Amino acid sequence: MAEVLHDHCKTELTDLLNRYEAEPTPEHEARDADASALPDKCPLYKELAYIPYSMMTGEKEFYLTFWDSDILYEIGFIDVPKECTDCKLLFDTDKKIFDLLYVYSYESPDDYGFGAEWHYDDIYFNEFFRRLPRYKSTSAPI
Repeated sequence: MAEVLHDHCKTELTDLLNRYEAEPTPEHEARDADASALPDKCPLYKELAYIPYSMMTGEKEFYLTFWDSDILYEIGFIDVPKECTDCKLLFDTDKKIFDLLYVYSYESPDDYGFGAEWHYDDIYFNEFFRRLPRYKSTSAPI
């Protein structure tokens, strides 16, 4: 989300933001520390987040299931392609990598109702939801 806003800034503001990121003031560092502590102070943020905190720490939820990827795009994950369906989102706690598993093609059943096939593919993201090149995941199969 920050990158989208950053791209719409005027040159003067972009320069200021770049300078801040390279050399933050002590006051801003203290505010960032306060923001980092907020989820611990207000556990509701952890529990009601669309991607639960417990999933990323390996405490609880192994994966999330949702019908289409548009919801992830709409809440700010702009590297997630739209219109992926029958999705599962997994998180590899060791590598800190998200795996978005989705149906890329479907073959309908024959006249007797047998032989339907769903073909899945993966898209990988780092912990900041930046899309990664393909690689072999170590997550357990679903």
